[in-house]
Amino acid sequence: MEGRREQIGAFMNRSILLIDDDADTLELISTLLHQKLQTFTALNLDEAFEILKKEFVDVVVCDINLGKENGFQLIEVLKNNLLEIPFIIVSGDVDPEKEERAKKLGALAILEKPFHYESLLEIINKKLDPIERFKASKAARRNSNLRAVA
Repeated sequence: MEGRREQIGAFMNRSILLIDDDADTLELISTLLHQKLQTFTALNLDEAFEILKKEFVDVVVCDINLGKENGFQLIEVLKNNLLEIPFIIVSGDVDPEKEERAKKLGALAILEKPFHYESLLEIINKKLDPIERFKASKAARRNSNLRAVA
C-alpha cells in the first residue's frame, strides 16, 4: 500500500507508519487518518523495514500480533539500531504482560482494538512535540541502515 499526503492543522508535516496483518484494518485506519497525516502502511515486518529505510516517520503504530510475527520484534530492532521513533502498540488482546513489555520498550500508549481513530490522533498530538520529532529525525538520519535482531 502506498503512503498518502494531505496534511492540515496540528498534524501538519507529520507522518505515521501503520503496521497490521489485516489489510481491511489497515485500509480503514489509513483512510481515516490520511486527511491529517501522511500515512504509510505495512502488512508485515519486512514491509515496515523497507518503508523505514526509505521514509522518515514521526510515529509507528504497530499491532502486536502479526500472524507469525510479533510487533514487539520491530520495536526491539528500532531500539537496537538507536532509532528513537515513537511508537504506539495496538492489540485485540491486551493483557498485563503485554502492557508491561510495551511500557519497558517505551511505548507512547497501548490501545486495545477496536479503538476510535480520534483516540489515536489525540495521543499523537499530545505526545509528539517538536523536540521529540527532532530527536527521532536526527537518529533516523544517522542510522539509515536497519539491522535485524539475530
